Amino acid sequence: MGGLKANSKNHTDHKTHREKSTKERSIHRFKIAKGHIDSIITQIENDEYCLDIVH
Repeated sequence: MGGLKANSKNHTDHKTHREKSTKERSIHRFKIAKGHIDSIITQIENDEYCLDIVH
């Protein structure tokens, strides 16, 4: 029976994928937090209703 052989390599075994370091993960999380803080500052500067700021 001729056919294609199944690829025995695991799909997660890519050379292009690597775990992010603690530093990279931390920077990413702080950038997300910075975006949230910047949004809150903008809402306060624009005198938006306080319940809108909380949510």
